[in-house]
Amino acid sequence: MVSLVLGGVTFQNFEIPERINFGGRQHAAVHKLIGGNRVVDAMGPDADDVNWSGRFRGPDAMERAQALDAMRSAGAQVTLSYMSTFLVVLITEFKAEPERFYEIPYKITCTVVTDLINDALGAIVNGIDTIVGNALTVAASFTAGGTSAAQIATAAAVSTVSTAVSAAGSLQDASTATLSTVTSTVYTAASTIDGIAAGLDATLGVGAGTLPGVDPDQMASFITSQLQNTTDESAALFSKDNINLIGKNLALQQG
Repeated sequence: MVSLVLGGVTFQNFEIPERINFGGRQHAAVHKLIGGNRVVDAMGPDADDVNWSGRFRGPDAMERAQALDAMRSAGAQVTLSYMSTFLVVLITEFKAEPERFYEIPYKITCTVVTDLINDALGAIVNGIDTIVGNALTVAASFTAGGTSAAQIATAAAVSTVSTAVSAAGSLQDASTATLSTVTSTVYTAASTIDGIAAGLDATLGVGAGTLPGVDPDQMASFITSQLQNTTDESAALFSKDNINLIGKNLALQQG
């Protein structure tokens, strides 16, 4: 997982879980009729709580664990973003079990208040501007503050979409020609980001640093570059997912 941010806490290293869930149920009212027929009414989505666990490690482990516990205690609604998911949540449970002051396993449960991307998908006529704005925010978050060439290039591609959307004004009221222009920019950006990701993928597992007997400094440099390229590729792919989401919703808007 490339990015997990809850409120003002950006999770790092062992703090990031191996897995984290999303999804839920669709509430349904079932009316059973004579003869075995039934009428099923969709009543709306009911998101599952988001649960994960990890461990804080290092000299600031206690401070970071206490920051999350303070958010739980305050009962404030905070944003949660990971992969291509962007939510407003309430921390309903946080449990830390310190082994040492520098080694603190934790478990956390967040109740979803709002799904800032998917909640609007069922109301495309009224929600296109919200959907696109939220997707752009998530897409940009994966390269925010990035200094590598790949992350800067990915951020630039996302920025072209943001510029096109801003120039269009309200997408809800935009003409077909305007929507087509924005859509073209979206697909160009997605293609650009896909090329960035493919280029990074081609570098993985390839290099003199993998050869037996190689100088340790050369091997260390190779491993460092591999980690950076893996991070950059993940950021590019997650950004592209959200750019593609914009494209799909623009296509629905155009009918």
